[in-house]
Amino acid sequence: MSDAHVQTIIEFIGLLVSAGGLGAVAYELAKSRRADALAQQREADELVRRKRQATIDFYNQTLEFRTRYRDRIPDNTDPVAVRAFVERALAVPDGPERTDLADFLGYFEMLATAVRLDVLDLETIDALAGQRLMSTFRSYQPYVVARRERTGRTGLYKELEWLARRIGAHRGLDPAELSAVTSWTRPG
Repeated sequence: MSDAHVQTIIEFIGLLVSAGGLGAVAYELAKSRRADALAQQREADELVRRKRQATIDFYNQTLEFRTRYRDRIPDNTDPVAVRAFVERALAVPDGPERTDLADFLGYFEMLATAVRLDVLDLETIDALAGQRLMSTFRSYQPYVVARRERTGRTGLYKELEWLARRIGAHRGLDPAELSAVTSWTRPG
């Protein structure tokens, strides 16, 4: 075998060793990228878990507030009582009904704002209180419409309106059902 052949074989072996090294580096790089992606996914999952836990904690911490208003505000499933309560709240601007209702709806407005700002988790709020939020939204529509008209504040309780709409969409309500939930305008 000539020196040229030996030299070619040595160069070929060197090339194979280099290619093997590059392959090992590429493999380690791919493995590292997968590990990074997995770590990022775990971090994102943990963030969602913490947000859900914070939402549950917040909701539990406001239990006393909600319980206090359970005795003051008619149940959403009693339209006659709700209508009479709304009429009293609108008739006496400084009366206890109006104050209680403003506080009650204000709580849900604040909750909706926190969801909209991505501080609280929509899915968790839906699981905890979605039906209650949509029912509250529908039940107190006449009060909200009247307050918007009287004060000229068209944005009054808009976050609650937005959240009821989002929960309806999240639940997959069809457009007819959703429109019954999303329109706080004076009935025609």
